[in-house]
Amino acid sequence: MSQNLLSNPNFTDAGPDGLTIEFTGIGTSGLYVAANWSLFHNNQGTSETELLTNGAPIITPGLIRVSTTASRNGLVNVFLPIDPEPQATVAKVQVYVVRGVVGIGTGNGGDTSFDAFSKSTGAWELIQAKNGVSPANEFIIYAASDDGAVFYVHSAEIV
Repeated sequence: MSQNLLSNPNFTDAGPDGLTIEFTGIGTSGLYVAANWSLFHNNQGTSETELLTNGAPIITPGLIRVSTTASRNGLVNVFLPIDPEPQATVAKVQVYVVRGVVGIGTGNGGDTSFDAFSKSTGAWELIQAKNGVSPANEFIIYAASDDGAVFYVHSAEIV
């Protein structure tokens, strides 16, 4: 069995910036609602992330809610330095999409794009994909709808 390369894959460790973060703008917010998971905007918009210890749509430790108003805005986990290894990975993430479409991707720093998308709303869904860009050192969970998305993430894995 391969080891998960992500740090804090189940969102059980809070980040240094509080349990709720709001950011308006473009680029890096520099804010972490969960340890090792930063909020990033590729497009102008407003996002709010909230780390939930008990909350809808399920009660579990380590649940993060993301609400964003623009596409390609959301969560980033940089799990290795840029450019070395590995060349091939598989990403898996459990999401509950309230509104919009969610995309995931694994790639090399800023050269990371969508590899797979959510297909439903109102239910938990496993999204998984091989990395589209090599080497793999960064994982994104972003809104993929033009008007953003609202979604929950329960767990993530890169092997």
